[in-house]
Amino acid sequence: MNAALLAAIAFVAFALGYRFYARFLGRVIFKLSADEPVPARELEDGVDFVPTPKHVLWGHHFTSIAGAAPIVGPSIAVIWGWLPALIWVVVGTIFMGAVHDFSALVISLRHRGSSMGQIAGLVVSPRARTAFLVIISILIWVVLAVFAFIIGTLFVSNPGAIFPINVQIVVAIALGWLVRRRGIPILWPSLVGYALLIAAILYGNRFAAAFPAIGEVSVIAWVWILLLYSLVASVLPVWLLLQPRDYLNSHQLITGLGLLTLGLVVLHPTIQAPVVNAAPTGAPPMLPFSVHHDRVWGDLRIPRPGVVGHHFETGQLHDRRPGDRLRGDARRGRARTPRGARGDRRLCVGRRMVEPLRELG
Repeated sequence: MNAALLAAIAFVAFALGYRFYARFLGRVIFKLSADEPVPARELEDGVDFVPTPKHVLWGHHFTSIAGAAPIVGPSIAVIWGWLPALIWVVVGTIFMGAVHDFSALVISLRHRGSSMGQIAGLVVSPRARTAFLVIISILIWVVLAVFAFIIGTLFVSNPGAIFPINVQIVVAIALGWLVRRRGIPILWPSLVGYALLIAAILYGNRFAAAFPAIGEVSVIAWVWILLLYSLVASVLPVWLLLQPRDYLNSHQLITGLGLLTLGLVVLHPTIQAPVVNAAPTGAPPMLPFSVHHDRVWGDLRIPRPGVVGHHFETGQLHDRRPGDRLRGDARRGRARTPRGARGDRRLCVGRRMVEPLRELG
């Protein structure tokens, strides 16, 4: 299969999704309006809530979501074949990933910039807020650890990447200060900053050769350095480092995507992966939790839907419907105790767990 053709299909799908589905979400579902109050103006403090030009904000969000999932994910998903990976990336982005992120932004915007954990406390309960914040904290720790380990491994395996990344931090701080404090229009500082970043990339290997000691730093040491950097970046005003850094990063990402697209158009490479590989060696199922049906219910000791009895000791499933038991009791002249009178939806009969499941009868 021609990779350029698949890329063209994906671009068309994204364009149609942006033109029609995104407009439907904005106008019909969320009813966005241009004069809607936003936290950046209502709560402006010069640190976390700062009115920002649209193109800078776009670069900030675009770079923020271009992490491990959209970059590493397709590379891993292709082991099940290029068709499932393509469907997951294109359809999943349009109808799940983009909708999730867009919805989270709108909901946060309408709740004074609150996080999803805080909103869960308002909508559900204070206990839900606590649980949600704990889950979010754990996920953030995992993401930070993974990113720090990946970047640390990159620095050890390719010391030439150390110099441009550190140059980017300095250039981003200078850009944020010039635009925010000095009031300089962002165009020319952006162009100069972009040129400096490209030059730093080209000079990276020379810098690593001139200072070989940086190549001897271990991965664990880089992990701690990166975690310390994350701490400092998180407490600085958003306009000083995070926004200008991501804004500059977005230009690099767009350049990379443009060069990749140009390579596809010129070379027309053929995809080497199979269309579908349902059971690759050593890989989990293509669909999570898609193991044998009876094995799931048996291992978890849960009565299978539509089955009255499941014996916990033998694991045998008793295919007897609730209606059969009710009819047998009627023939024997025994009255059935109404469900709810026993105070529980499930009835324990000896070593057998039985559920009336009247709705399935």
